[in-house]
Amino acid sequence: MDFQSNINHISKELRKDQLSIRNRLQSILYDAYYIESLVSRGIARYPLIPNERCGLWYVPEDKKAESCYFKSTDGHTGQWSFNLRRLNLHLLSIICREGGICIVDSTRKGKKIPDALSKTIPIWCAVLNYIRFGEGDWLRTPQSTISESEHSQISEKISKFADDAVQKGIITAEKLKMLEKPLMPEWYYPGAKSQSDDKMAQYYYVQCVTASKRTNSAGGSQMSIPENSWYYVQGSADDHELWATRDICRGKLTPEFFWKTVVKSNDLIDDYGFIKNSVSDAQLIQKMNELYESVSDSSRESTQSIEVTQVKNANCDTGLSFGKIESNLEYSSLILYRKVVILSETWKAVNIPEKEEEEGKKEIEILQYEVESSKKGSKQLREIFPKLIDLLLKCEDGAILVLCDTGKDLSVVIVLVLLCLKFDLNWAPIAVYPQVDKTLVKQHLGLLSELRKINPSRNSLQSANSYLMK
Repeated sequence: MDFQSNINHISKELRKDQLSIRNRLQSILYDAYYIESLVSRGIARYPLIPNERCGLWYVPEDKKAESCYFKSTDGHTGQWSFNLRRLNLHLLSIICREGGICIVDSTRKGKKIPDALSKTIPIWCAVLNYIRFGEGDWLRTPQSTISESEHSQISEKISKFADDAVQKGIITAEKLKMLEKPLMPEWYYPGAKSQSDDKMAQYYYVQCVTASKRTNSAGGSQMSIPENSWYYVQGSADDHELWATRDICRGKLTPEFFWKTVVKSNDLIDDYGFIKNSVSDAQLIQKMNELYESVSDSSRESTQSIEVTQVKNANCDTGLSFGKIESNLEYSSLILYRKVVILSETWKAVNIPEKEEEEGKKEIEILQYEVESSKKGSKQLREIFPKLIDLLLKCEDGAILVLCDTGKDLSVVIVLVLLCLKFDLNWAPIAVYPQVDKTLVKQHLGLLSELRKINPSRNSLQSANSYLMK
């Protein structure tokens, strides 16, 4: 090995050590305490709404009011977009009730604010304001990170984004009538000056809080607190699938498990709320795996009820419901449904009788598919759709329930396909299958987003579109 190759090898190993699981989780805890400090000082004065997926790691489950999904790609320079698949309309009721919300996210690579907070959310606020209140200079962006030129270019597109949403019938002023005041974004991040506004009563505030502390372009720095030290990784929760690998909690290390179980472990966490300095990376992984297996064994042995969303409005009930499956389900708990679709690698319906013997009792048809919640699972839908949708379309005498691991993705697109084929936009049944196009899909998707926070992936929607428009 020559000198340069040796240097490269050493640098690679150092980088690998710096980005260890311990350093990542320790950095997440550090950033989460910054959010907590904003709350305790009354700066983050509204309900905490972590931005999926990264932001979920910085807000404990018991302090999370809801979650949202604003993608940074919708705010990338030259690619600005008001995404009709990610409307986040479920936030409006919270905003109106509480006077505002506090959206939490993080970023890496030496940035102060992620594009989701600096541009995607400002675009969202401006478009909704335009639709609800008419023309105006609605765009607000952080001057510390967004140039006047980029601000101006985005501002010119707001009316087009708004007109497009209205023309497609996805958002209207009538649907936004609950907004009595305009939406106003404001920004907070470590090191930012405190903000004050004597016009608070004039707006609903959307506080955009960046949890991560800005470091150099390499993304980290050495950090020390009483009795502890580690290498701080900026935005360490980003793309967790890449670092929370299969050797850690079977590849299912989630923010919920981290906050509910790992952070509660006296074996791992010190009196200051950080991972003990004496716990090595290997020891941390081993202990988390033990905790995960213990929780998993307990879950597999138990069954529980489910929370589902009925697809209906004031005038029409489609008979469709969808939701999240988090444990095995007793067959007897599903008696309200004629057909039940379960899309999960982990959970299923149990104690299914071989034959219904009670006279007059309708048999529940259970349709179970081992589909993972991933890009691979989304693509698997293409194989499942033909037979499954045909079975569901023939169900005329009872309700249909569709469940998946998240309640936001796979189950949503199954319901979406059925809505496009069997119901109009008022959700009244139709006799003849319509000519389905992407606008109709987006319209039904927009209506579903008013019932429940949903987040069907691009791949899942592509599978649905491929089936509907074949």
